[in-house]
Amino acid sequence: SESSESIHCPKVKMSTRLTTLQRTEVHAEGIWSARWSAKNRLLTGGQDESVKHFEEKADGTLGLLHSYEGHTLGVVSVDVHSSGQVAASSSLDSVIRVWNLESHATLDQIETAAMETWAVAFSPDSNAQQLNFATAGGTCGGVLLWEMGQESSRMHAEMRLPPPKEERGRP
Repeated sequence: SESSESIHCPKVKMSTRLTTLQRTEVHAEGIWSARWSAKNRLLTGGQDESVKHFEEKADGTLGLLHSYEGHTLGVVSVDVHSSGQVAASSSLDSVIRVWNLESHATLDQIETAAMETWAVAFSPDSNAQQLNFATAGGTCGGVLLWEMGQESSRMHAEMRLPPPKEERGRP
């Protein structure tokens, strides 16, 4: 029979791993976003303004690989590129940060309109030369599509919801 302390996921033996971490390794406040990546690694974003990267150790517990700092408000969304080498985070500070998970460097920092970055997700067809990702949420109710090349990032498409009928002059 299964213990109430166990959660089973494909290819990952999970028990109470996060509680076995040293208190200094986990977020100081709530975890708002989590994403699994290659090699049974976990990326989390928290209310404490940080992004944490964990990996499964030989004993089945998770150990902290690196803590990414730079956001000035809570991190609401994280995603990992399919290569497992790049991650993106979005925060209430209206900044998207793109991180190199191997060198731990910040690859890019994109300032957006206030409260417009509630979610970030990489396109499954982006590659090492051209990372494509989307952000969504906020007051616009739409999606912004971004391209990140070797030298800079730019928004290349914008999908906005139409205004409600009453704002378009219809009864």
